[in-house]
Amino acid sequence: MPAVPATRAPHYRVVGVLGRGATAVVELAVAPDGTRVARKRVALTGSAVDIDQARTRLRREAVVLARLRHPGIVPVLAVDDDAGDLVIVMPALVGNLADRVAAGGPLPPAEVAEGAVTLLGALATAHAAGVVHRDVKPANVLVDHRGRLALADFGLAGGPATTAGLTMAGTVLGTPAWMAPEQARGEPVGPAADVFALGATLLFAATGATPWGDGPPAAALARAASGAPCRLPATTPSSLAGLLAAMLRPDPRQRPGAAALLAAAPVAAAGGSPATAPTAPAGAPA
Repeated sequence: MPAVPATRAPHYRVVGVLGRGATAVVELAVAPDGTRVARKRVALTGSAVDIDQARTRLRREAVVLARLRHPGIVPVLAVDDDAGDLVIVMPALVGNLADRVAAGGPLPPAEVAEGAVTLLGALATAHAAGVVHRDVKPANVLVDHRGRLALADFGLAGGPATTAGLTMAGTVLGTPAWMAPEQARGEPVGPAADVFALGATLLFAATGATPWGDGPPAAALARAASGAPCRLPATTPSSLAGLLAAMLRPDPRQRPGAAALLAAAPVAAAGGSPATAPTAPAGAPA
């Protein structure tokens, strides 16, 4: 397995902050050659053993992610150790899907369909490598200067190589507004949860709505955990309705896999008739 290149943090000149989360800060920095990069600084807390395990896990996951070659996945360029924090270096893109919809409203249907092709391909690539993202949402879909979309922030990603014991059984990880019912209930999640979350993200891109409605995160979590069917808004473009309905099925066993959905998505991207939902479940080969 190839190693992710290790670099020294002083090689990058930090020029700004792109975003902040509960456990991480994303910095805008400039490399010695003038290239602009994003540096996700993850604060490691807990006992010395906990920190060592977390650093080992994150480095291992960075190596796995560095092997995922797809234009819809933001690549990992390097991993730094800086003042006790772990810093993951990625290309700096211009924004994210959440901010774009907030600023300009829903995207044109053809643009959403084109993004669906890219992001379904990204998930299919990750899932084939045994990687489950677990936090697909508009803020984690980055946009480049040409408007192309790419999936980032695999910080909650899991897979066969994920270190056991770093998260408690039954703990809900992810973002409630975009979360699959099984994930909201604290059940083990697999590729089907990513398919649901991407469906929720594409629904937001197309309509500005979320599958679990507005309100505080606790309310969204409760609605998601109920497993009630998602009702597509009346403003959902007809060319995307079949695809989104399949992705947002409450039962993970009934959701098609990303690879199977990818076969249907180009129909909508080409402006043709509504995509026919494939029937292969997300956990099955496609």
